[in-house]
Amino acid sequence: MAVWPTAPSPPPAQADLDRALDEATAVWLVREDQRRVRVGRSALGPLRQLLRIRGGARAGRAAWARPVTLALERACRPSSALRVHGDCSVQLLSWSEAVDLEEPAALAAWLSARGVGEQLRALERGRSPEIAAALGAWRAAAPPELGRHLDALWREGCVVLDAGWLGAALKAVHAARGGMPEAAWALGAWYGARRGAWDEAYAFEAVPEAMLRSLGIHAVFEAALAGVPVASRAGIVRFLVEHITWRARWGIEQRMPRAEREALFSAARDSGAQENVVRARRLLFGEGDLAPPGTELVAASSGGRFNRLCTEGVRAFGIDGHELVRLERGCGATELTRMLAPGSPLAVRRGSVFFLKRSGVHSISVEGGEVRARVGPLFNLPPARLRRALSRFVEARDAALVRLVPDDADLLPLDPGHDACDAYEVFGGALPAALRLRSFWGCDVPRGLLYEAPRRGAPRKVALDGRPAWLGATDTGVLVVVGRAGGEVAVLAVDEGGPARSLGAFHGRADDVLAALRVGGEAWLRLAAPLGEVVVALEGAGGAC
Repeated sequence: MAVWPTAPSPPPAQADLDRALDEATAVWLVREDQRRVRVGRSALGPLRQLLRIRGGARAGRAAWARPVTLALERACRPSSALRVHGDCSVQLLSWSEAVDLEEPAALAAWLSARGVGEQLRALERGRSPEIAAALGAWRAAAPPELGRHLDALWREGCVVLDAGWLGAALKAVHAARGGMPEAAWALGAWYGARRGAWDEAYAFEAVPEAMLRSLGIHAVFEAALAGVPVASRAGIVRFLVEHITWRARWGIEQRMPRAEREALFSAARDSGAQENVVRARRLLFGEGDLAPPGTELVAASSGGRFNRLCTEGVRAFGIDGHELVRLERGCGATELTRMLAPGSPLAVRRGSVFFLKRSGVHSISVEGGEVRARVGPLFNLPPARLRRALSRFVEARDAALVRLVPDDADLLPLDPGHDACDAYEVFGGALPAALRLRSFWGCDVPRGLLYEAPRRGAPRKVALDGRPAWLGATDTGVLVVVGRAGGEVAVLAVDEGGPARSLGAFHGRADDVLAALRVGGEAWLRLAAPLGEVVVALEGAGGAC
């Protein structure tokens, strides 16, 4: 998981970016909800030509879209990451600030061709004929006390969120309104003035959004509990929908009276976009059935994500926010212990869950109980062994698969997985499953084929009857998630040399599947969801607590 710097770093340089791309052997396009799309090695050359940074100071935010990340890998291990902001400015993992590109529209078109079109649509909105009228309406809707501050915050077609100017503008609003709820309501009226889809915003709408964010999400939520004036409701519900991105710890249905929720929902309904209505209903009145048809809900994340999922074969374990949890069908998530390092690797060994604390390796029984200190692998041997094994694996795998899938852009190869590699480096034990198999595996995505290339023997292909979206290793072969016609998503198990066996199917989107694992003979899936990930089991015989 990329950790972006908070302290100043050396100024961004083209050489840093070129070096990161030169060292990468694979790139993944990662959305905020962790959905991933592989970018073939053949696309790295054209991508490098698009990533030419412009000298001079950054102009400021010129478009509005959610950022995406280009995760760079070398030999199946993370090497760097490049964040692409809404205006197609870019920020390398080692940089403390973003920089503008010479041709941002070219990168936006490249992203759009790979299924991420938000940046391109945002740039096009910034060039649309309607922007002058929209800008005039935005200025007219601003609180009157901000009149002299607007030109500083929106300058030459770009948002300039300078801390000094933003602070002065907030101070003016507080002085004119006299209190926190009133300040939030005034900014909410401004933020919700434009009708239409909230995701189709103009760049200048980042100004009221940043001012509300400076007040604090909790402060805006408290202002919503206090009863929102009619003129402010659209902006307040929009802000809450955009910033409350996980379901726990807010208690909206318990803390906010139904009449207030109905009033905010009515404002979303009157905003002129059905997608706003769907998002507001989900936040204010619950998400409905979290498990897609054909699955049963195991657990819903309260912290946004289920990180480091692993299993001992009967149950699953993962990190949910700052909690190490045990997942059981029919029982949900049970907290085993609090985690001060939520990014810790995780592994199940000999009836215990191993994890990393600042003081070293620790474990806790799979049934819960006391946390025990453990001794890590002697002489730090696993990292060195893993590097050698990965180097040999990637070289042999790529040589085998290139003969079967010549166009690297069409290939989804079997990787060992970062979670398994991280766990092996810290806790030792057996090498990741993909490295222990006797065959190399990869999917030809557009043709819907799975290839097995044994280390000794002739390769074979398995027809998947759909588009493969995810591929992972088991002890005996692979799991494949396949999207099929009519919205069906199938999960197949293929052992080395064996036929494809169906573990079940559900109706939904294959791209929502972030991971799959075998638990108790069933297929469990980690799925992306708007208010936090969920783990579901394909329908079948359920277990007992």
